[in-house]
Amino acid sequence: MFYSDPTTRPIDVQHLWIQLFARAQGQYLFPNSSDFSGKRPLSDVKLCAWWKRVFTDVSAELNARMKSRVNIKLYYILPGYNELEAQRSLDTPRGPLSADHPPSIGWIYGHPYSQHDIPLPCPQSSSDTRPPSLAQLIPSFDDDPKSRFMDEIAHTTDAGGVRSPKRKRPNFASRLPHADEDDKPEPERSHGELEKVSADEFWERMSFRQECTAGAMTGFFAMGISLPARGSPASAASPLAPQPGQVAPRMVRRVVATLLNHHEFSTAERAVRATETLEGAIKGTWSLEHDAGGPAHTSATA
Repeated sequence: MFYSDPTTRPIDVQHLWIQLFARAQGQYLFPNSSDFSGKRPLSDVKLCAWWKRVFTDVSAELNARMKSRVNIKLYYILPGYNELEAQRSLDTPRGPLSADHPPSIGWIYGHPYSQHDIPLPCPQSSSDTRPPSLAQLIPSFDDDPKSRFMDEIAHTTDAGGVRSPKRKRPNFASRLPHADEDDKPEPERSHGELEKVSADEFWERMSFRQECTAGAMTGFFAMGISLPARGSPASAASPLAPQPGQVAPRMVRRVVATLLNHHEFSTAERAVRATETLEGAIKGTWSLEHDAGGPAHTSATA
């Protein structure tokens, strides 16, 4: 809700997309926490249903705060499920969400990358008549099945589905004076084979990916938020400018690496001890950087 509400989000933008991949796991950030008898992780279906309710509640609350002066679109896909199966699995009918929710907010089963109501993060130039590439449509995140699939598509050819080795230059003296068509440099392709796959085909093929066919339901959720255009553009700080309380990316990576590799959460006692140790390490690292004259606030590109 913090980022969806224009009065609280740290960056002043007219259009915002919130995207999520849901996959149930016994543990993720806390090593061996699945061994703790008191942990009750949600099942695959319940996790997807929970995230769908979260998106629903946020959209309804935002619409109420903005007094319907906001355009909100909700999308979801459960790979391997058609729309009817998805509705029955998550037990949420399509259309108006309830009597308390305005009829303008409803879930759309599908991806948002073919719609034109809310601009995507990397819109295509109006002068570009080519179909948009997947690299322009679908965002990439760390540990993201979409990103891994797009990486594979970008490095494949039409022949056999694998990258073909480049043909070597013939080593015959008699042919040296002649130009070989195979020796000509390949035309530069900014996004490789991503330009040949449509968004619809991408999501159809996602249903056969290992992350989506391991016997458990997975879900992709997206919320698009668009505010009315202001009459006079307000002066806003650069998105790359330092933000109050922002932590340097290198410190975030260090904390996550420490959390994943040097702590134990299999019991309540170990979890408490690991949390205290981790908090102490974070405070110590921050104090050292601050005392050394490091910036209190760092930019996103630090």
